[in-house]
Amino acid sequence: KEGEVIRGEFGESIVHGNMKTIVADKQPIYSDDGKIVGLLGYFREVAQYRKIKERMKFLERYDELTDSVNSHGLLEGAHNFVESYDFRHIDFALTIFKLENLKEFVNAYGYSMGEEMIKSVFEILKKTFGMNSLLGHPEFDILTILHQTSPYGNFQEEVATVQKQIEKINRIAGIRYNIYTSVSTTYYSEVEDFEKMK
Repeated sequence: KEGEVIRGEFGESIVHGNMKTIVADKQPIYSDDGKIVGLLGYFREVAQYRKIKERMKFLERYDELTDSVNSHGLLEGAHNFVESYDFRHIDFALTIFKLENLKEFVNAYGYSMGEEMIKSVFEILKKTFGMNSLLGHPEFDILTILHQTSPYGNFQEEVATVQKQIEKINRIAGIRYNIYTSVSTTYYSEVEDFEKMK
């Protein structure tokens, strides 16, 4: 149809002597008096298009500061943990570390210094739980651990040890400052609803 804008239309084209499946975008170019004077088109190979879409999907679930999952990634990861619970009866816990004085620190020293605090705490979590847990940064002052465990294991002791390590931090990027955290852990078997664990 004349004047129609087309986005994401699949087709085929010869590219460097080979037939390729492409995704094309096309739109008309108008003159000052409103007449169509040309067509602007752009296409890319489907393989490249899929890589871009996969990368965008990954970035939707990714927290760049901590190199972990964000709130979307946490929900997606939780879905896998719930499936394990439903089919193999493997319980899991969600532990939430709230950085109680992060906002105060940011107000005093700036946002980038706040990011340094988050990274300092996250490194401790990563050393202890990074190999067998899903770590996350779903909110600015919240860090999380999703960990397959039961209320009868030693997970709570490990969490308490990590909290003590965090509270021993007394310098952040050269600034003398202590970090205060509140920590809560909920086991899936106690509530059987991930939304109630948050």
